[in-house]
Amino acid sequence: MANLFFIIVHILFIIFGLVGLVISIPLRLIYLNSKKSNESLETQTEILKRQAKVEKERQTVETLAKTKKKEAQTKCFYCAEMIKKEAKICKHCGKDVHSDGFERLGLKRPI
Repeated sequence: MANLFFIIVHILFIIFGLVGLVISIPLRLIYLNSKKSNESLETQTEILKRQAKVEKERQTVETLAKTKKKEAQTKCFYCAEMIKKEAKICKHCGKDVHSDGFERLGLKRPI
């Protein structure tokens, strides 16, 4: 529809003079550039939406991984550093942290 309009405008300006033609050609180019700008803006918006979705999914995965890592760890009774629950010796202070010995003897864990 817009193309037909500009064709009619061109024909009218050719009929009424060269000055009109000189005015109509830049107007047509401005119109085409604005149309391309809108299309590229829509494309860029869609790309940004996809990137935001991927980033949100990545953050969710990282949060789940951190939660699992925290669940698989406990504090050392001696130095209060985080160690694996299955650990028998603390990697930070080198002390035996296996709780079976304390529970069998009926003793409290040392602070």
